[in-house]
Amino acid sequence: MTTELARKPAAPDTGTAPTAKPQAAKPPPKAVPSPQAPETWVEVVHDVPALLAHRQAWDDLARHAIEPNPFYESWMLPQAVEMFGAGHTFRGVLIFRRGAKPKDPPLLTGLLPLESRRGYGRLPVTVLSLWKHLYCMLCTPLVRKGHATETLNVLLDWMATDPLGASLLELPHINGEGPFPQALIEVLNERGSMHTVVDSFGRAFLKPAADAETYLAAASTCHNRQELRRQKRRLSEQGTVEVRVLESAAELEQWTEWFLDLEARGWKGQEQTALKFDRSNGEYFRSIVREGFARKQVFLLGVFLNGRPIAMKCNFLAGEGSFAMKIAFDEEFARFSPGVQLEVENILQVHQRPELKWMDSCAIPKHFMINRLWQDRRVIQKLLISTGSRTGDLTVGLLPFVRSLRRCFRRSPRKAATRQASGSKPIENQK
Repeated sequence: MTTELARKPAAPDTGTAPTAKPQAAKPPPKAVPSPQAPETWVEVVHDVPALLAHRQAWDDLARHAIEPNPFYESWMLPQAVEMFGAGHTFRGVLIFRRGAKPKDPPLLTGLLPLESRRGYGRLPVTVLSLWKHLYCMLCTPLVRKGHATETLNVLLDWMATDPLGASLLELPHINGEGPFPQALIEVLNERGSMHTVVDSFGRAFLKPAADAETYLAAASTCHNRQELRRQKRRLSEQGTVEVRVLESAAELEQWTEWFLDLEARGWKGQEQTALKFDRSNGEYFRSIVREGFARKQVFLLGVFLNGRPIAMKCNFLAGEGSFAMKIAFDEEFARFSPGVQLEVENILQVHQRPELKWMDSCAIPKHFMINRLWQDRRVIQKLLISTGSRTGDLTVGLLPFVRSLRRCFRRSPRKAATRQASGSKPIENQK
């Protein structure tokens, strides 16, 4: 097992008392303890086997995380690293604290998949960033409830003494509202750490109303609902229409292939960006659906016509929330709006599951259909933090000023159109 440390904490994920002496639960001598909290330490691993050695503790952390994130859970992240990790310097940062009792195994309180890279924009600085691949829709790290402040302080202490000397910590695609960002900002302010929001946007978010009818009445106009009913009637004239939810593991493989085929027949197939057209992408989807369904964390539903799927949706479940990973529909039936029909059914399903308090659309910011039907928004941010070095402080401190300067000198579209209409040459073309 390749790790940055010489040794690991004893029995990190067995869930049983270690056979060694009571002091075996203490951090190993060559771990990286926090100067502010000697009962805690950091371990860094560099490959999937080393990460999976902590799977039991990892799963327990995910169940008790301050904010759920299935994309960083043990059934999804390892597959992503294996499929998409080539060319990336992966570092799994695990934060432990000593068990409550002498014989208790260490408690995993934080897990951050990071990648190291050289350069931020045009600046020659070393950056550690939360790892994000094409199908990772959220990068909020897993941090245990009740230990957020301590865990974040330990992380920042480790960053300040990291042998690789990263000047910046980049947190892309994290939830900008909720307990994690609140705890993070409090810790950063208490420490006086320089930080800035680099990017921010609103993503469609679903919070159930008193019932589905109330929600849909608020989300759409009377005309829209009438048109949808008309399209549903017209679709039923083509044959037997059913809404199905996958419940049997015996049908999982068939549903997965149906989904991949359906996506490939749409616009993504025309642009050769469908999952099926890339072997790694297809295998990744199959593996996470298989693993997630076995853990009851995958929720597949579809609209079927005469037994044939014409629209399908794959959702992931985590804690009290869910994530709408992907949707696909057959464009042969576009005149019946099967994708919209399925979204309405999805809203009905969410309202029928009292354990679900919300659903993240995972959609792009200006997705017309989703933004129209989903009433709420979740703030997604990219945060940049200095690790305390002069280079990091200078970069984070100057970044807002540089961005403001660029906006000031950027020519507005209206001014450009006025200049061209008047017959003058654009500035960059003038000799």
